[in-house]
Order: sequence, then C-alpha cells, then structure tokens
Amino acid sequence: MKKFVLTVAMVALFASPSFAQTGAMGLFADNQGLSCNITVPVLAPFNIYVVHKSPGGATGAQWVMNAPTGPTFFFNGGSVANANILSIGAADSDLSLAYGGCISGDFHTYTLAFFATAAVPNCSYMSLVAAPNKVGVISVDCIFAEIPVIPGQGILNADGTCDCNVATQESTWGKVKSLYR
Repeated sequence: MKKFVLTVAMVALFASPSFAQTGAMGLFADNQGLSCNITVPVLAPFNIYVVHKSPGGATGAQWVMNAPTGPTFFFNGGSVANANILSIGAADSDLSLAYGGCISGDFHTYTLAFFATAAVPNCSYMSLVAAPNKVGVISVDCIFAEIPVIPGQGILNADGTCDCNVATQESTWGKVKSLYR
C-alpha cells in the first residue's frame, strides 16, 4: 500500500502544472511573434513588439530593453498591449508588467515605439536584458514564483547573413538529404 501511495504522489508531483516552465520573451516585427527580422524605415515611426512565449503560463514579467544607441535612433516610449496589463517603470531602464491573470501560450505584452532619422546598419541587434538587481529576464509564473526566461533578439535590417533562428521552416527532401552527405 505504501508503494502505491508513493507512486501516486510522485505521478501527481511530476504532472503538476505548478512546476515552472521556462518560456521565452522576444522582440518581433509583428504582434504574434512570428518574425524577429525587423525592417527599420527611415523618417517614419515604427513599432517593435514584445511577445511572451509561455507554455506553462505567466502572470507578469520584468526586463529592460537594450536597443542600439546613436544620434539617429530614437526610442519614443512604449505601451501595454491591452487594458488588462499594468506597467510600472520604463522599458529603457526597468519595466515590470502584471498581466492581470495567468496567460499561457504566445501573447503580445508590450509595444515599443521608435523613430530613425538615418539608416540603421544591417544586422543591428536589439534584445531584452535583466532589470537592475535581477539575474536575467524574469517571468512570474501562475503561482507567483519568479523564473528566468530565455530572452530573444530582434534583428534590425536583417540582410540574409544574420536572420533569426527558425525552429521549423519549409524545405525540400533534397535539401534535407544534402545535410547528411
């Protein structure tokens, strides 16, 4: 009987959704988080979208935006993706977000607004980094525990030599076979 109870307890423990599942947060050209190749227009405002990819669910996050600096690239502020999200702080110094509930999957959390007065060099990188006094980009899971997430990069003006890593993409059988020759 003890073995049975112990087995049931172990199965329940490992099947529990309360285990923290590391997700990812990244900067994207679209609010669905499909492409991190971001084209920067000259003399026109543009947005970069922060998308949280959380398979286990999240209630909030904390990060700092690390953008290229220079006299021709300007950060014009940011805004939450919807009225349920509460933001405290600023994206370029220390931003904390509370999502208003436990949300899982891929979801747009924040929009960053920019303006460039000259061409941004190809393959410039932009990322989310740790807020002050944190060890990394932080997500708050559905039981309110802080867990680190994998920060993704946005690539500004990708030119084919620095495209985003894509987990799956269309290919032909010939291309697949050529990988093993």
